[in-house]
Amino acid sequence: TPAADGRFTVERYLDLERVGDPQLSPDGQRVVYTRGYVNKLTDRWESALWIMQADGTRQSFLAKGSGAQWSPDGTRLAYV
Repeated sequence: TPAADGRFTVERYLDLERVGDPQLSPDGQRVVYTRGYVNKLTDRWESALWIMQADGTRQSFLAKGSGAQWSPDGTRLAYV
C-alpha cells in the first residue's frame, strides 16, 4: 500500500503512466498518442497507442506500440 505520509514509494512508481507523442489527424478531428506504463509481471516499460477525439472525448485503446504517424489522407496509421 502507498505510504500514508505521501512519500514516493516503489509501489507508486510502478503505478505511474507517461503520455507523449500526440499526433493530430490531418482533418483535426482525432489525436493518437502513446501511453507508457510498467508491466509489473515483466518489470519492463511498455507502450500502447490510444486514440481520442480532438476535444478529449471517446478515448480508447488502439494497439500496443509507439511512434504513430497518420497517412496524408488520415485514413491509416503507421506505428512501431
